[in-house]
Amino acid sequence: MTHALLTAPLTPDAMLELEDDFGWRVTVLPRGSELAALATEYADVSALVVEAERVDAATIDAFPKLSLIACLRGTPVNVDVDHATSRGIPVIYTPGRNAESVADLVLGLMYSCVRQIARAHHLVVSRELTEEREERPGRKDVVWRPSDPSGVVPYLEFKGPELSRLTLGLLGFGAIGRRVGSKAVALGMRVVVHDPFVDGGLIIRSGCEPISFDALFAESDVLSLHAPGQNGTPLVGRDQLGSMKPTSYLINTARASVLDYDALLAALQAGRLAGAGLDVFPDEPLSSRNPMLELPNVTLTPHIGGASANVIEHQSELLLHSMRALAGENADAAFVHNRQALDALPGRIPAALRWPPAVGAR
Repeated sequence: MTHALLTAPLTPDAMLELEDDFGWRVTVLPRGSELAALATEYADVSALVVEAERVDAATIDAFPKLSLIACLRGTPVNVDVDHATSRGIPVIYTPGRNAESVADLVLGLMYSCVRQIARAHHLVVSRELTEEREERPGRKDVVWRPSDPSGVVPYLEFKGPELSRLTLGLLGFGAIGRRVGSKAVALGMRVVVHDPFVDGGLIIRSGCEPISFDALFAESDVLSLHAPGQNGTPLVGRDQLGSMKPTSYLINTARASVLDYDALLAALQAGRLAGAGLDVFPDEPLSSRNPMLELPNVTLTPHIGGASANVIEHQSELLLHSMRALAGENADAAFVHNRQALDALPGRIPAALRWPPAVGAR
């Protein structure tokens, strides 16, 4: 019987399938658990199912019977995949588990920036646009107009373009970029895409237009970043931001390392960009002294792109998809990040993943 430590949330149905069909004994631990510190207590563990918990080389070596790591994220960045591979341990991951969720937030940030929703909301709830006055029910043709003729008239102050008149640029066309593109096309936007790793024909069939890296920045009214994290120089820096229209907006829900935040701040402060919507930052939580907090044309969210109630359903099904594929000796269909670990194993499929002989497939 496989003993698994679980820190990632799964649906009740997924738990039942792991326990009944795969014969797993699952120990559920709190999120953020230090797994290596628990190795002595759980010496018989052969599978780890985590989300954001660190699984470094020391953690892997602390479990001598470990034969599977499942990291329920789009990329197993918190797992030492090279070390797992050296020990012949496959690392399952869940690509696209939060694609729909992040794509929704991208559109939310885009609407918020272009139509100044967050700024207008802030000014209302902070009482800057309200007045000390008695309610006057029954008025017809009500217009939000201040008593002071020199005051802000919201209808004039917060005008923004309609999305269907704008060009959305996508830097990256993976699972999330494609969902953003699909939603934007449905809204009537022109969508241009730069992704050197995606066939241009696929981009065109998605209703979008492939475009060069430099042209992407020049043509985008809204630029949304969906490239993987970078080591070293960010993909989007001063030169790229400088080639964007002063009326354009930038959205980042990907990785902070894709974007030069100092260059973005300078562009926003100088009025070289109209605004930005940011969900990820080089240092989180955001410092209360961060100068981005002072900019009225920036919408900030605290890394909630994947915070959908449905993500647990998606990651559960993706995990089970890989488990069924491996158990049915169809490894090519499984989401295994280090396939060489499977190739090095006798029979390719670890014993812990094989379907129990006494139990038939559903």
